Amino acid sequence: MVFGGVSYFSSISHEIAGTRSDPGGVFGARFGGSLALSPATSVTAGFNFGYLTQSADFIVPGSDRVLSSVDVGFTTILWKRTLLNVTGQFGLTGH
Repeated sequence: MVFGGVSYFSSISHEIAGTRSDPGGVFGARFGGSLALSPATSVTAGFNFGYLTQSADFIVPGSDRVLSSVDVGFTTILWKRTLLNVTGQFGLTGH
C-alpha cells in the first residue's frame, strides 16, 4: 500500500509579555508505503517534509525553515485483541 498527504497549519497571532507574535504557518507533506510480510505482520516506511512560513517578526537565528524526517515502523498481531506497533522517527535536517 502506498500513502501520501499534504497539510497546512497556521498559528493565531498573540501577545506574550507585551510583545506581539505572529509565527506564520507550516506547509507539510508525507508519503510512504506499507508492506505486509505475513497476514499478521507488516512494515511501514515514510518520509515527512515541512516548510515553515515565518513572518518577519518571528525569525529565530540559526533555525531551519525546512524540516524533514523518516519514520520506520513494525506492526504485528501478538494475540487475539493484542497488536504491537513500534515506530521510530529520525530527523534528517540539522535543527
